Amino acid sequence: MSTIKSKRIFLIIFLLSFFNFSFAQDPCLIEGVNCNDSAERNGLIFSFIGDTIDYAAVGTSMPFWVGVGDVYSRTIDTSVDHPVAATVLSGPGLLTKYSSQQISPYSYFNSWEFSSAGNYKIEFSVSGILKDTVIFRVDSPIDLCSEVTEGCTSGGGDIVFMSTGNGGIIPVDAIFPLTVGVKNRLTGQVDSSFFGYVYLNQLSGPGTMYGTKSMYGERWLTFTDLYFSKPGTYLIEATTNSGYLPDTVSVEVVSTSKSNISNSKVGSTNLFPNPFSDKITIENKFGDEIRDLKIYNIRGKLIDQYPSIKSPVLSLAHLPEGIYFFEVGFKKSSQTHVSVLVKR
Repeated sequence: MSTIKSKRIFLIIFLLSFFNFSFAQDPCLIEGVNCNDSAERNGLIFSFIGDTIDYAAVGTSMPFWVGVGDVYSRTIDTSVDHPVAATVLSGPGLLTKYSSQQISPYSYFNSWEFSSAGNYKIEFSVSGILKDTVIFRVDSPIDLCSEVTEGCTSGGGDIVFMSTGNGGIIPVDAIFPLTVGVKNRLTGQVDSSFFGYVYLNQLSGPGTMYGTKSMYGERWLTFTDLYFSKPGTYLIEATTNSGYLPDTVSVEVVSTSKSNISNSKVGSTNLFPNPFSDKITIENKFGDEIRDLKIYNIRGKLIDQYPSIKSPVLSLAHLPEGIYFFEVGFKKSSQTHVSVLVKR
């Protein structure tokens, strides 16, 4: 009996080690990051760029790494071997599943979770000498059960599925919001009992997909920092560490330069002007009435919804400047039209 138990324990340890290893990416192999053993040590280098990160939603983690080196050229000093500690300076809740790490030559934080939505100010300190402060913006969890027609159930999931919240259209260099979960192929219901890792892989595309490509948590996971380097069509695959069938999504990355921003006209539907300042006009060449309109922000969050629109002219003066996704449904057609518009 003890032999069986020891074999089970060994198997669990092996699997955990495998999944942790398969998750961790070598920063020195990432485009835009350099490594040597003599880089100037003038600051901390993170897997994300800037002093603010759109982190995972409450109760989920979005692994990241940190190293020491020249922050201007993003060159990591591979000879560093020092402890790094993180302190919550302010925030609406608690940081959980945190432990001090050793930078040698970089360190991974795989399982950070926050207890409440809001902004957290975190100070990173390496041996008390090098310090940096980062703002972690944490959103409330997305209620995927209310967004999927078939609803949710506990168990029965057999295939990964991805929800983009914007029809799979994204401006170049803008954040591509992506929620990944598991569902049942026959019923279409979301399996709310999912728990584990999700991995993203770029299968094709003219450029590179940047951002966090692995997450850990339960129910479903939302990636908040994905973006693409060039316009064009990309094919992205999502897999898990639990053996579910993978899923793919096609992403159309469009240019938003002045020479390329024009009226958003696809097929029979036209939304204009683009960019707009206070109002837009929605035209359908078949004269089909608008059933509903949903507006998502750049992170894929639903910020406005119109169950029915009598007039083709819609006042949107209340929206702040930015990039928005418009999802228009028509009464006679079962298809929806998605457009990317810029508010200026």
